[in-house]
Amino acid sequence: MFEFFRNIRIEPISFWIGFASASLSWWLIVQIRPSMSGLIQHIRKKLKTLRKGLKYNDIQRHLIRTLQYAQSSHVSNQLFALDEILIAPRLLAPPVPANPGQLAPAEDVVTQSIPYMPDWPELGTIYGANTLSITQALSGGSNLAIIGQPGSGKTVTLAALASMAARGELEDPDLKDRVPILIHAVDLVLTIEDYHNYEPIPVIDIIAEAVASQTSNLGQSRQSELFGSIFSAGSALLIVDGLDELFVDGNKCALDFIDQLLREYPDTRAVVATAPKFLDRLSALGFVPLSMALWSHFQQAQFAHIWGSRWSKFINADLESNNSNYISIDPLLLNGWLLNQEIVKSPLSFTLQIWAAYAGDMRGPSNTDALYAYLLRMKVDIHGTLETICHMAAKCVLLMQSTFSKDEAKQWMSEHIPEFSRNGDDDRDGDSVSAIKDFSTNKLLSALIERGLLIPRARGKFSFLHPEFFGYLAGQSLADIDIVELFKQPYSAIKCQTLHHLSTRSDILDQAQLHLTQPQNQDPLMSGQLASARWLRDIPLEAAWRKPILNNLVNILQDDAQNMAYRSRVLTALVLAKDPNLSGLFQHLAKSRQRNVRKLAALGLGTQYNAQSTSFLSNLLQDYPEIANAACLALVSIGTKPSLDAVSNALMQGNEDLQKAAAESFANHPTKGHPNLQEWAELDDLLVQRAVIYGLRRIREPWTLALLEKIHIEDSQWVVKNAAAQAFEEMQHPDPSIPHTLSPLADTPWLISFAAERDMGISPGKPANKLLLRVLSEGTSAEQLAAMMQIRRRSYANIFPIIYQVLYSDNPYLSEAAYITLWTLAASGTKLPQPMKFGFK
Repeated sequence: MFEFFRNIRIEPISFWIGFASASLSWWLIVQIRPSMSGLIQHIRKKLKTLRKGLKYNDIQRHLIRTLQYAQSSHVSNQLFALDEILIAPRLLAPPVPANPGQLAPAEDVVTQSIPYMPDWPELGTIYGANTLSITQALSGGSNLAIIGQPGSGKTVTLAALASMAARGELEDPDLKDRVPILIHAVDLVLTIEDYHNYEPIPVIDIIAEAVASQTSNLGQSRQSELFGSIFSAGSALLIVDGLDELFVDGNKCALDFIDQLLREYPDTRAVVATAPKFLDRLSALGFVPLSMALWSHFQQAQFAHIWGSRWSKFINADLESNNSNYISIDPLLLNGWLLNQEIVKSPLSFTLQIWAAYAGDMRGPSNTDALYAYLLRMKVDIHGTLETICHMAAKCVLLMQSTFSKDEAKQWMSEHIPEFSRNGDDDRDGDSVSAIKDFSTNKLLSALIERGLLIPRARGKFSFLHPEFFGYLAGQSLADIDIVELFKQPYSAIKCQTLHHLSTRSDILDQAQLHLTQPQNQDPLMSGQLASARWLRDIPLEAAWRKPILNNLVNILQDDAQNMAYRSRVLTALVLAKDPNLSGLFQHLAKSRQRNVRKLAALGLGTQYNAQSTSFLSNLLQDYPEIANAACLALVSIGTKPSLDAVSNALMQGNEDLQKAAAESFANHPTKGHPNLQEWAELDDLLVQRAVIYGLRRIREPWTLALLEKIHIEDSQWVVKNAAAQAFEEMQHPDPSIPHTLSPLADTPWLISFAAERDMGISPGKPANKLLLRVLSEGTSAEQLAAMMQIRRRSYANIFPIIYQVLYSDNPYLSEAAYITLWTLAASGTKLPQPMKFGFK
């Protein structure tokens, strides 16, 4: 080794040149090190800025795609963008939460006359029940479950919300910077199925893939990275449509996913759409169910005007250029005729009817007529296509699946079309026949997608345009042998729609009889009878199975042993039945000796718009206060000069309670009632002026605020000035019915006070839950109402039999609250025990 070193020869010039170069390099590095550090930081900053820029561009691209998707999420998207014809959606406001120990807000004539019925909102819509916009409802910080029957406007509500968020139009501090992520539940569930072997499932990847199947052209990894950053930053506004288009297994899958997502990203705000009886775990997950409010008569008129102007501007020109025989009809004539029809229509039904009227292919006044006209207009009924698609829909319902594949479509077509399945005597080889079948299936599916009846979904699946069409198509194909199997299925909105449309063409009385004969001591909500009652809307008048259902409802309406919350739902069902004998029935019941029957009859008369009912209702203005209130609402609803004059006389000459009811009822009539209230606000009559202020308080518009402020400043009567000031101040504050996030029970002031009065402590967990049961037994009315609100919102199910004691009590407000509490629990999946088990008969 030493010999090796002895043989090394160092060339002096090279050595010193290398040494000098190394020293110089080291010296330069030492000198520029601070600059290098700054340069590295600068490069890192540039790269970070570049990534932010890329992320910003990705977000903008996502917002644009979301807006495009949302604007096409309505049934007439082939004609107009959503914003062109949008009537701002409204949600039925829930009861104002009771706050024991504080002064309860004053009730108005509507809340005194009509119970809160999120499952049957039609009666509240007719009589101007309080409503909230979707942005108002979200301003309390709660996640929302929008509920409603198919066609009530849930999809449009979510699309409008997504559009506002995409354009940056949300003003609430917690919402204005959130990124909307609009997903259909069917796409979500189909995507989740691809990840069933993952533990835990990658929620962000699933969302990214589900969104990509609808709107995005970003790569999967890039989309996942974008959504991961959005959810991690607490900036996501998750909007899930179509939970009511799922069957039981699909709904469980979707809710499992939402549960995990909210646990991983608790700052996420979420809004979902589902059916009234399909809440499942949503309440337990913190979602507040709010029902869609249907369009009022004045909103229908507004929509008809918008549709007419858009049709005249954009559609007529095309029709006239393509068809020399086309004759345009004055929109005023069409709209006048349409608005003289039945008032209680879902937005979908009214849209389809007005479309049919303008297109000139209206087949009749019913909802099923409008559905069929749409299918013919989309040229679905070509070469047996309609029968084929009906068969496919029926197959989906019986198999309880929301979607189908191309292979399933081919198989079902083979079952339905003999020529399509023929193989035996065909001299072509198997591959040729298979190719022909593939071509025919592809052609059919492409045509149905192009015409809008089928929607392409994730994983190459297909679903039907809308639950209303799904149920209609399936109902046309199901045979009598299928009815029994369908009744045995667990609840789903699709099942209900199928039964609804099946009832229009098949005698299902034998099965319905099981609902109609079920006593209340077995089902406190009488849900089976109410389900059957919904079928009446479209069952033909001459159908033999219609009469037993109607007779059953009329008997319940007159039964004072029944809960008024239940009887109000029965009244709504009768109104929706559109029976020509209803006016006579309600006029007869208006003379009943039972005061609750007279009240229900008055409300029923107001829905028939029969001028001959004015005299019956005028007589009821001198009845008990709750009956007079209902009569005021009904007379204003009828809206003729004699009926409005009767309410005007009540305002001028009645006692203080009747004056207040009359003025508040006029708030329901924008064209005649609002101008009257403005005029009467200046009358030199202290009592009339004060009553008018109550009416103005129900009209949350800028002109009412200005008028109330003017009265407060200028009026000489202190009673009037103070009433105006109080109303003005109330209208400046957010609506008290807006749902807010709940504090823990252990931090709830009124419950702490209740426990302290009994020398009890209160701590988180089950002891606090049990304390609510004690409140139901021992608390004041306000405390019991507050306890039931907590039970509903938290989905506590262990409340029996105490809740039945409240349900069957003599206090109508407590009984109504108990009914809605039981309904919420049942919709959330709680199996209600039979009241007879606890001795309630």
